[in-house]
Amino acid sequence: VAAGTRATDAVNKGQLDNGVAAANSYTDSRYNAMADSFETYQGDIEDRLRRQNRRLDRQGAMSSAMLNMAASVGGIATQNRVGAGVGFQNGESALSVGYQRAISPRATLTVGGALSGDDRSIGMGAGFGW
Repeated sequence: VAAGTRATDAVNKGQLDNGVAAANSYTDSRYNAMADSFETYQGDIEDRLRRQNRRLDRQGAMSSAMLNMAASVGGIATQNRVGAGVGFQNGESALSVGYQRAISPRATLTVGGALSGDDRSIGMGAGFGW
């Protein structure tokens, strides 16, 4: 059977096979491009989550360091206090340093900071008692 040439002609098996092969090739190339794009996107998401998890662990270590720094000077009854603390969380570590000054027998001013990797934190406070 000769190959169809007009819009109203029937196709022969060779033409049909060529059309199916072209459609399959196009579909395969589009699928592969989409799969590659998805794998890249998935890798980016996994990397972001891994970095976010490390950052959360550094934040937890800094919180622990600040808490222990403050607690270590809590019982010292002098006009000036300096404290340091360390904290650890899931393999991340942090260091904190703080200073407190009693401005009267009933009031204090405090400043402290912590660091872990590229993350930094600083805080200030005032305390009053009666």
